[in-house]
Amino acid sequence: MVSVICSALLYIATLSGQLNLNYNRHEAMYIHNQSLVNFALANQETHEEMPDDEDLGIKGTYESRPYGLLTVLLARSVIPGDTVASAHFIGASTAGKTALYVSNFTKPLSYSGTLKVHGGCLLPFPQIFPAYIANQPNKIIMSGTTGISGRVLPGINPLFELAFRASGQKTLLQDIGKYKDSI
Repeated sequence: MVSVICSALLYIATLSGQLNLNYNRHEAMYIHNQSLVNFALANQETHEEMPDDEDLGIKGTYESRPYGLLTVLLARSVIPGDTVASAHFIGASTAGKTALYVSNFTKPLSYSGTLKVHGGCLLPFPQIFPAYIANQPNKIIMSGTTGISGRVLPGINPLFELAFRASGQKTLLQDIGKYKDSI
């Protein structure tokens, strides 16, 4: 009887050890995938392989595809029998701090519910007027400067022109690879 209990405890300990190894491997793959995303953002290349993780044998690849005004970054970390894949929207940081520009040609801007504006606002009137649509209290949180706008909208960023060229490559979200064992 004692030998059966001891063998059952050894069997459970072995299974527990294998489960912990599996969890540690998955955690290492997630960490490697995040490192791969950071590597891709730093290198600004469209398709490249990251140097392999020699300790765990994890191979990482990434590629970026245009998607409208943004870019989709696809990162994959692979070991035999398991894959972790992630997709991220990436965009460029701008030097301008204007978050909202409404030309002085239009009606006054109104809001309903909770509005958060992070950055400067150029509006036709010094304030944004509340609209009581949902019969709930309205709340506005603005972090930035507020000024009076002109009658003409500012010019569009020249980089946006690249996104609207007819010769550009188009990618649909449904075309992004879906892998059976990816998360």
